[in-house]
Amino acid sequence: MDESDLITYVFPGGVNSENSGMVINILFSKNQKVMKGEVLAIFSSENFQMEMEAEEDGIVIEIFVNEKQTIFQNDILWKIKTTYNTNYS
Repeated sequence: MDESDLITYVFPGGVNSENSGMVINILFSKNQKVMKGEVLAIFSSENFQMEMEAEEDGIVIEIFVNEKQTIFQNDILWKIKTTYNTNYS
């Protein structure tokens, strides 16, 4: 697998002093196809909720977090293999 075809998603940080948050919902599973713009997960930080969307069409190949897990800025969340170069014929 070419590393250029992988997107590693990281938590951008929360709105509190620790830059932490909590994974509220993960809306996909490993090996699932996701589409660009699709909401992948919902996070909470200091009574604010935020969504993270897929940057490109792809397939989830690794998930590093669980629901209800506390996460911090720059924690790796998951990896998606992009499918924009894939020939499905």
